Amino acid sequence: MKSLILICLLSFVLLNCASYTQETAKIRSLFLNKNFSEALSELEQSSLKQDSKSRLLYLLEKAMIYDRLGEKEKFRRTLLDADKVVDRLFTTSVINTVSTLIINESSSDYRGENYEQVALHVLLALSFLEEDQLNEARISAKKINERLYAITQDLGDRNNSYREDAFARYLAGIIYELNGEYDDAIIDYKKALKIYEASSYKRFYQPGVLPQVAEALYRLAKLRNRQSILSQLEKNYPKLTKPALSETDKDAQIIVFHEIGHTSVKKTREFLINVGKQIVRFSFPFVSKSKAFQYGPTGLSLDGGKFLQANNTVDMNSLAHYSLEERRLRLVAKGIGRILLKSQLTRKVHDEFGPLAGILANVAVAATETADTRGWTLLPESFWCTRVRVKSGRHKITIKTNGLVNEIIDVNIPPNGYLVYRVWSS
Repeated sequence: MKSLILICLLSFVLLNCASYTQETAKIRSLFLNKNFSEALSELEQSSLKQDSKSRLLYLLEKAMIYDRLGEKEKFRRTLLDADKVVDRLFTTSVINTVSTLIINESSSDYRGENYEQVALHVLLALSFLEEDQLNEARISAKKINERLYAITQDLGDRNNSYREDAFARYLAGIIYELNGEYDDAIIDYKKALKIYEASSYKRFYQPGVLPQVAEALYRLAKLRNRQSILSQLEKNYPKLTKPALSETDKDAQIIVFHEIGHTSVKKTREFLINVGKQIVRFSFPFVSKSKAFQYGPTGLSLDGGKFLQANNTVDMNSLAHYSLEERRLRLVAKGIGRILLKSQLTRKVHDEFGPLAGILANVAVAATETADTRGWTLLPESFWCTRVRVKSGRHKITIKTNGLVNEIIDVNIPPNGYLVYRVWSS
């Protein structure tokens, strides 16, 4: 009876609370309209800051606002704090598991979707790269690989198409290459290319990135005399490999990472099921997989020459959609089990304490059976990469993202040097 009273009390609280998606709507609107200071103020005044169960989300959302404000140190520090929360929650506690069986999924600590846990380190690595902090970026690259390994081990034999992250592997390869660790770079480039080529992964990106990764791998394999890799690439990408090495005077490179928009939010879908003499509501989250509307080209032009189109390395909306869909059966099975348990409690209360108590119990069931719509809503919806080999020396670069000119910069790249730039567009 005490447990039932607790559920009833909780239900009345939940009845007066918005879902995570609704509660953070104003923050997203301010963020999308580039009112970043106001978005930060709204976040600090929201209940999210005080909700210990959503500590990870508070840090992730806050980090993205810091980033757009240009507060790079605060951005990285906040992401590192978020990573500590992920580490702490990676092994689900018994208390969290019990609460999701009795109340709902959002009653437990939010530990982050797998792709969010990886994206955290991707953004850290990109931030270090843009400020030419290669040692720190290298640490992030190692953390990417460690996190992906942990996720793979955690999934076991479960059928998940997101067991690996091609963009994260590709980025790790870039970091190792820029740091002169060519053998490690070859390992990650090979992994990235293999993941991109897998049929189950094709829905997470646009195929134009494949030649870009293959060329990077081919150049290093040639440098390290890896004949087996060279033979395989020449077979699979005959139009790419040999011409890529013919321009021997191009001893430097420019790499621009473009971040567009923010991911689709989790919404609620509901259906009714018949349990005994009761019709009860079951609610579950879903994410739209629709790709973002492109307002214009993304890429760069070099020294007034032709425009070089960026390649889409990952579509986060698609990742979010399929990651959730592949958990759908497990979520539904768990939810139905929870509803059956609540239904038994409701009937017992009705039989032992009368109709009024039964009504209160029904209210508790309806109020607590809500979908968990929590998620990293300010995470970019897609990452693009423009990568080009150039002669060392002075260059004028015009960078566009989603049709908007981000930067026009004059640079002087030293022999065998590089320029890494990171830009974004709402």
